Amino acid sequence: KKRDQSVMPALLHVRVMMLFIVAESKMAPDIRRMGNSLVDAAKGDRVLLKGMSYMGGEYQCVQNHGIFAGPANDRMIDVMVQWGINAIRLPLNEDCWLGLHGVSPKYSGVVYRNAIITFVERLLSRGVVVVLDLHWTSSTGSQAAGQDFFLGPNSIAFWEDVARTPQLRSRAGVVFELFNEPYCFAPTTEDDGALSFEPSMSLSDNVLPYHVANSKCERQHHLSVSCFLEGDGCRFSGYNQVVRAIRHEANATNLLLFAGRNWNYDLPYLMANFPTDPLQNCAVSWHPYEFKCPDFDCVHIASAVTAQYPIFVTEWAPEMVPSAPDLYTAKVLQWADTQPSSVALFPWVWNPGHGKHHVLSAESDYYASHPTPWGEQYKSWRFSKFHANS
Repeated sequence: KKRDQSVMPALLHVRVMMLFIVAESKMAPDIRRMGNSLVDAAKGDRVLLKGMSYMGGEYQCVQNHGIFAGPANDRMIDVMVQWGINAIRLPLNEDCWLGLHGVSPKYSGVVYRNAIITFVERLLSRGVVVVLDLHWTSSTGSQAAGQDFFLGPNSIAFWEDVARTPQLRSRAGVVFELFNEPYCFAPTTEDDGALSFEPSMSLSDNVLPYHVANSKCERQHHLSVSCFLEGDGCRFSGYNQVVRAIRHEANATNLLLFAGRNWNYDLPYLMANFPTDPLQNCAVSWHPYEFKCPDFDCVHIASAVTAQYPIFVTEWAPEMVPSAPDLYTAKVLQWADTQPSSVALFPWVWNPGHGKHHVLSAESDYYASHPTPWGEQYKSWRFSKFHANS
């Protein structure tokens, strides 16, 4: 993810005979999984990632507005780096990348691909790891104009093409998040409500546990294990099909991220039905928003995962933008501190004033002129093992 190889990464700390680094130099780590840790394959050093999600690449193109929701320039990257951010997650749209289903050629195909690649190169040149996230897909043959529940028929072609792209294939610092959030339709009747895949969007009405399984919605749409893994018996593509496209057809070695059901919250389901990566260069993504996980009391769910795999928390945020530093955020940061090379955090989201979870206030520009209180909380956070006196 970055290619200015003239600058040596700063050595920050030695712990238990293992050298840890933060990807702040102008050489992105060749990020790989080693057991439950992230390592730089080129050096053998463990890697600490403090990330951020930056939305726009999934929807601007299909809405005929452009490609990014904001800038993709050095000035914004500079501000992010000043926050200590060394990894950026970029949501993508399969139709825009492939130029399918009537997306304007002004914002799709080669134009879209070149814009994404240019931004990736710019991030890599600053030592910033890039997570490419397939966010919007279509399982119905229509345009990928929103979040579908899973990988669609064109998702295999999308990932094979991404993985074959010379600037991305096996590129140091480029991670592939194969799908954003596997989920099912929202309830259509009151009877379906108690069985919905989606947890309540309100803390006061959060009655669904993380392990919701075999809902009516799943049964109606055949979201079985065989569908999840191989695309069998359903209109979706399975994880293993996409892995084969990346590993066998494109021969790419990038780190892969897999998500669980229930809007990427059900980690036990994922661990029980884990996709097959012949390289075992893979990790888990997770979205423990506070509306699913009040005060981050779900941390125990992750313990079985971090014993085996690194976790990229590619979306998380407090329930509402708090007026002061909040307990949920403090607990997330404290948890990450306990296992710094096993947990990578990516708050949702950098875009000013987005929804109720924004890191930057509605009054802010993209250069962080007005962070929210929890944005300030995240900005000031560093892995405490290496900043004990800060």
